[in-house]
Amino acid sequence: MEKQIKIREIEMDILNVLRSGVEITLDIAVQLDRTYSAVHSVLNRMVMYDIAQRKGNGIYSPVNGNFVVASDVEVVAYRRKRQDRLSSKASSDVLNIDPEIVDFVRKQYCNNVDRSVIQSRLKDNGVHINKYMVNQIIYTYGMDQELSKQNREKITSDVVEYVRLQYFSNVEGSLIQNRLKEKGVELSKFNLNQIIHA
Repeated sequence: MEKQIKIREIEMDILNVLRSGVEITLDIAVQLDRTYSAVHSVLNRMVMYDIAQRKGNGIYSPVNGNFVVASDVEVVAYRRKRQDRLSSKASSDVLNIDPEIVDFVRKQYCNNVDRSVIQSRLKDNGVHINKYMVNQIIYTYGMDQELSKQNREKITSDVVEYVRLQYFSNVEGSLIQNRLKEKGVELSKFNLNQIIHA
């Protein structure tokens, strides 16, 4: 029998929505009547714990597993125990990893390359590390915060004003992105949604 994996109730709610075929963060938030940022935050945690998989910017899919809802205390205890089993060696390995690999992951991640793609590119270059390790490198070396800061800095008040004007004129999101691209501004779907729903 497949081992039970303990997760929080909100994670199970999101997992069930993903299983129903809804993959976009904003749509998940609407369906669960939650804020975009709350759902986004939980999805990031779900990716880290291998409950969901990131398919692209703001798009996710469910991971198969025998997931059961447990209390926060039980989930935290389960994850700590699991992390210990993944060994304390793994966390020290992250700090002892070749700086060249860390730089490679940083360049890829800060260019919005999906983690599974980073993992397969590392594999193509003879570096075999699992998704958990890629996530550990990203979080241990603060790359997630770098990317978030980098994305915020790119968004000028002119871009925000332009997006809102287009959105309130009922222009579709992908069309707004294309129009910005023509003006030399690359804006991810995630950042577009953040501007619209801020």
